[in-house]
Amino acid sequence: MSGSKPLTAWLRSRAMPLLIASLLPFSASAQTSAPKLLDLEFRPPEITPAPVCIPQESDIVTTAFWGEWDGKTLPDVDPALIKRDINRLQYIDARKWSETINLMITRLAESDPGYAGANALLARIRAMEAAGNFQGLRDEKLVEQLAGDIAGLPPRFKYDLSRFFRDGIGVQKDTDRANALLQEAGYAGDADALLTLSRMVLDGEDLEGWAVPPDMAVVMAFGALVGEMDATICDRTARIAREYHNGKIVRRDPQLAYDWFRFGADLGDANSAWKVAEYHIEAEGIEKDNAEMLHYLQQASDSGLTFAQIELGRLYEAGALVDKDLDTALDLYRAAATSGLRSGLTRLALFLQVHAEDYPELDDHRTKALLALAELGSPPGWVFTRLAEDVLDRRGRWAGQDQALGYLEKAAALKDMDGMTSLAEMLIARRGNPADFERGVSLLSYASATFGRVNPTTSLQSAFLCQAVDSPRVAEARYWQDIEAAIDNANLDIRPESLSLLNPQDDPLQVASLQSQALYGRANSLASYLKFLELSGTASADQLAFWKTYAGQYPGVLQALAKLEMQFAGTPQQQAAALDLLRREYRQTGTKAALALAEAIIKDETDAA
Repeated sequence: MSGSKPLTAWLRSRAMPLLIASLLPFSASAQTSAPKLLDLEFRPPEITPAPVCIPQESDIVTTAFWGEWDGKTLPDVDPALIKRDINRLQYIDARKWSETINLMITRLAESDPGYAGANALLARIRAMEAAGNFQGLRDEKLVEQLAGDIAGLPPRFKYDLSRFFRDGIGVQKDTDRANALLQEAGYAGDADALLTLSRMVLDGEDLEGWAVPPDMAVVMAFGALVGEMDATICDRTARIAREYHNGKIVRRDPQLAYDWFRFGADLGDANSAWKVAEYHIEAEGIEKDNAEMLHYLQQASDSGLTFAQIELGRLYEAGALVDKDLDTALDLYRAAATSGLRSGLTRLALFLQVHAEDYPELDDHRTKALLALAELGSPPGWVFTRLAEDVLDRRGRWAGQDQALGYLEKAAALKDMDGMTSLAEMLIARRGNPADFERGVSLLSYASATFGRVNPTTSLQSAFLCQAVDSPRVAEARYWQDIEAAIDNANLDIRPESLSLLNPQDDPLQVASLQSQALYGRANSLASYLKFLELSGTASADQLAFWKTYAGQYPGVLQALAKLEMQFAGTPQQQAAALDLLRREYRQTGTKAALALAEAIIKDETDAA
């Protein structure tokens, strides 16, 4: 479909019967209470998919492009797209980009006489409004200047002026003038004015001078939004889709919303393609079609939408609806991470953690993703906990201690339970400093009471019995032992020979109890459950990957798993693998694993002799 004539013809054939039909029922019911929502069906035209709409770049690409602009000469780009970027920069951070936006407006006015004057003035007012510079608008009297020649202004200007007078933006509030301007814009066919007036009528407001029924006004507004088949048509038709999606003027209709989003997607709009895929993913209000969902999800992903890349990556990672392909999932997560958004960086970091054995050469990439997350505004606490673990794993317990403590302090300040617990255990392990010990105890007590986890109770027992300067402090240790017993979360003691015989069919309660304790983060239970999954063969590869990742959050699991592996080891190679686990734990936790490692080394050497 090319040009605007077919679309214009469709609008005439589609809109006029609706306009005529809408007059009669509304007039008949005008004396009764107006409906709150309109039952109105306004369908998109049938089209042949074609790249009409120019996709909007991601925020990071948009800001990078205009951040490098010299401010002197506009790029060789359609002015309509530059205006779209002005709006986008205002949405991203109007205050930060205010100087650049003003330069863009100035250069547009210089290069296009039709944009100079009222167009440029309105653009500056909107930019100052978005930046919250209301006092500047009053001081410079820009709104008054725009209102000085109302007779010659297009309808959209009158709509904006009605807002300014209604809300007192840059001028004194004047509701009567706001209503008059709004009606002038509505009678002239401005879509925003028509929709606003329709909502006001449906809400029961008495608008003297406005005689257009809401359903007729909404059809006119939707027709105006469709308009010409140009590069920004998808921005306008997405508004129609949102009206049917939100149900604030017309009654909510998921199928019609979907049809309008698909209309935009078929004209090349990435955001509309994502919305189409999202409708299929949620499968609410439309008939789900996985093939169609994958088609539009791929389109949105290829256009660089971070959330679409992540969703498609999940499908390839899990092998859902597509063949499992970790390399493709990784490529998609990497692409998502280049956006610099939290979601993309998080997904890449977690993927490389879960699949560390598949991509050992990319561990540096995981660290870089974590560091990028840490530099974002309001980073999550778990990022600093992972960075601390990373430092200890790379540099060892003693060389990496100070840097790890710095990360853990940030994690604890952000109330990350795992970081708080790890910080407490490192402080307690320092010994010799009563203040460090007491702070560690306080952190563990807080973690136990606030987060309901049971690991801290075990650590507190150990701290009072063995690690306090004046240990053993038996009374305090017994107190935490009683707390653990009271919440019925003492470790299940399953001997290795019993673990190898454990069967979900014959022992469902014991398996369920073991899994529950593993979810609580109990080191011995997690180790036993991991070994049970391996021995029983009841878990899929994805389930095993989940539990390995989950176990990695908790200190002491490697030590407990290594002890189990030593007991199960039947060959020198298996014993060596178990010792490697203990060495890894020793590098991370120091003294807590030292005794177990020493005992294992002695036993290994004794057995070898």
